[in-house]
Amino acid sequence: LSKHEHLLEALGTQGISSDESDPEEPGRSATYPCIYPQWHSQQLSTFLWKLDVIIEKIHASPVGRCKRGGNPLCIHPHTRKYNTTAAAPIRFPHNCYDKDWLDSLPVQSKAALQAKDIDHKFS
Repeated sequence: LSKHEHLLEALGTQGISSDESDPEEPGRSATYPCIYPQWHSQQLSTFLWKLDVIIEKIHASPVGRCKRGGNPLCIHPHTRKYNTTAAAPIRFPHNCYDKDWLDSLPVQSKAALQAKDIDHKFS
């Protein structure tokens, strides 16, 4: 993961998915769909989804730490919804941005984004 460190730090908490409680589940739900920012490319969202799975596995293992009671770690099913208000970071590799989202930007906004003409290697 160290080769992705710069990208993850630049994303910050504003660039990752947000969670939305599932209204279909009665009572206290442990299911929260991940809603990624609209500017995320499918490659970036898939990469972050894989990180979610790793993080869930780490939290599921009680080895070496005291596990407190309470709510279980939430399951993160993914949805086709997206966050239209999340600000896109500037100077990211071109393949981190959704192509349709990029194409919809006014020329001035696209220029201000300063997307790098390189591809981030997610694998």
